[in-house]
Amino acid sequence: MRRWIAFLVVCLWSLSICSIALAEIYVSTLEYTMTYDAELYSCESDGQVDVYRWKESASNAPQCFMSISMLTGYSMREAMDGLKLQAGQDGISGSVTLSGINAETFRFYEGTAWNSRVCEYACVPMKNGEILLIETDWFLEAEEGIGRRLMEMRDTLSLSAQDMPLMVQCEICGGWYEEGNIFRNHVCPAKEPASELVATASVNLRTGAGLSYHVVTCVSKGTRLAFMNETRTDERGAVWYRVLHKQKDVWVSSKYAKPTENHEIPIVDNNVYVVTTASVNLRKGPGLDYNVIASVSASSKLMYIARETDDRGTVWYEVAYNNGTAWVSSKYARIPC
Repeated sequence: MRRWIAFLVVCLWSLSICSIALAEIYVSTLEYTMTYDAELYSCESDGQVDVYRWKESASNAPQCFMSISMLTGYSMREAMDGLKLQAGQDGISGSVTLSGINAETFRFYEGTAWNSRVCEYACVPMKNGEILLIETDWFLEAEEGIGRRLMEMRDTLSLSAQDMPLMVQCEICGGWYEEGNIFRNHVCPAKEPASELVATASVNLRTGAGLSYHVVTCVSKGTRLAFMNETRTDERGAVWYRVLHKQKDVWVSSKYAKPTENHEIPIVDNNVYVVTTASVNLRKGPGLDYNVIASVSASSKLMYIARETDDRGTVWYEVAYNNGTAWVSSKYARIPC
């Protein structure tokens, strides 16, 4: 079965390369155009999300598709941080040029089995602070076939001139920002911070705000850390500070760090939340086989922790609930990111 699927993937990809006559140009209400192969992919849109879906689905494997939507009210950093948190695991950060614009990307792998899901997010900055979010999904066995073809499709994306912001590269850190709106989409980690923190004990510096994130390094008591004016609260209610240490962007627990100056640091809620779309049960694990912990009403706001897909292909969100955690089905909840 696995060899047959691999053969099918390769054949379909080869066909897509040769069938230039089948290519169609889709003009989206989201102010972009894209060339796609109508023989291999369906194109669906509700006016807010465009989905290009591979028509031939493999049994026991995730669907291969690309979805495109618009994010509003978020900076590039906020959007990427939210997507990384939604992924619930480490991945590969990078960048790609789409329609002449530098887009930030994040790719992660959900496993090493042939049918493990692979996902890449791409955030394209637009005018007026909007962000074009492109999510591309495939499975590991299809990476050199359908996965590559989806990336080639993404490369055909074209924005109209009036929607393309004039992007300027930061001379200090190499990041990108929109001209005339520098500090909305760009936070330069190399700029002088507003204040300093000092470690009150030996403490681990981590890749994110929580004990579940990887340790980057350990610093001793008395080490000074450049505070980057951002705080975050984890699922246990602990506050974390974003700091710069030896040019590394890391997080430290507020239990083991304090300001060097005699002032309080304001705590800003930068967490990602799940909002329920209907009355729904919260369960002990990611699936209908797990016991119900409680029920919550529609529009309930729950702090997001992680995600997992059950054996039926349904995505479940792990959320903070009553000093512990619970799971809610994505069929009845969404992340307004």
